[in-house]
Amino acid sequence: MLALSDLPVEQSRLIHDPGALQLVPWLRNTILLRRNTFRLCVVVGDAVSSPIGHIHVPYDWHRVPASLPGPTHLTILHLNDLHGHIARLTPYGTQPILSRIAWYRRQLRASDPGVLMLSAGDDTVGSAFDSLLWPDNEDNTVHAAYRSYRALGLDAAAVGNHDLDHGTQTLARAAACDAQFPLLSANLVAPELSQVVYPAAVFIRRGIRIGVIGLTTPARQSARTDFIRIAPPEPVLNRLVPALREICDVIIVLSHLGFSTDSNPAETGSVGDVELAQSVPAGSIDLIIGGHSHHVLNEECLEAANVVNGIPIVQAGANGRFLGHVTIMLESSADGSKNSHDGSKPVVSVAEAH
Repeated sequence: MLALSDLPVEQSRLIHDPGALQLVPWLRNTILLRRNTFRLCVVVGDAVSSPIGHIHVPYDWHRVPASLPGPTHLTILHLNDLHGHIARLTPYGTQPILSRIAWYRRQLRASDPGVLMLSAGDDTVGSAFDSLLWPDNEDNTVHAAYRSYRALGLDAAAVGNHDLDHGTQTLARAAACDAQFPLLSANLVAPELSQVVYPAAVFIRRGIRIGVIGLTTPARQSARTDFIRIAPPEPVLNRLVPALREICDVIIVLSHLGFSTDSNPAETGSVGDVELAQSVPAGSIDLIIGGHSHHVLNEECLEAANVVNGIPIVQAGANGRFLGHVTIMLESSADGSKNSHDGSKPVVSVAEAH
């Protein structure tokens, strides 16, 4: 059981309004900007059971600038399916993984402090570090990836199927003790995780409001996940995106679904990122960052085949062998606003490289 002091959102701020979600400041890493707007908030509430009418926002949300300062860009680093490989152990010695990622991120942030770094899930299970740091006495566990991500400065992670392998209590404890970033899954229903896993998060970088939605695959779940429910991702996403679009300029899906049902149906299940992109209105999502199927996409640049229904899909292999680097270019919409009342949004273009 988690104490109230362990929780990353202030419980007194929560509003109980059926059919609505709430945007709440993230207390563990809340940094007030110069204009007194929050750098990170999480979306709290049930995104699965009923239609979403709207999202309640903090009282000072109106202080977020209404227009972009001109053409600007957003840089995103992404990885997926690390499976606990914070370093690679070989007969010839240890090959660094996260330390190299940390070096790259540090170099990039020296010139671009607004970099956003995301993981698409399956951050544990599959390396010696899990066995060494996850003894039989789970009261003394250390989540190697989350602890390392905290030092790295990761901004958010999706919940993958293997992240649930040790049970929901263990994941809740790891989120409270080791992660200083939100865990995201909009289609995961698990009472023990309701106070540490959220449907979405909203970041502010360079004056841009970025909504990040997490999704978890219903495929390949372990026996220890019998007491949770993973809802079909398409209806959840189609309910959540319109509500989030009202308060965001860019929407990113952090997906642990797999690339496509055509590539590996047994692994991916009934829907992958390709099918997900086809299920939403064209261009309603700005980017899908994928995981689960260990695909290496867009090694040199964003490939046309990986833009589905106007939505770019990226994925960076597995086990820390690749780090994705996405650049999103933004321009104000025709009326000069970032997000006008007629539902228009900034002009967005995406480039990708590893």
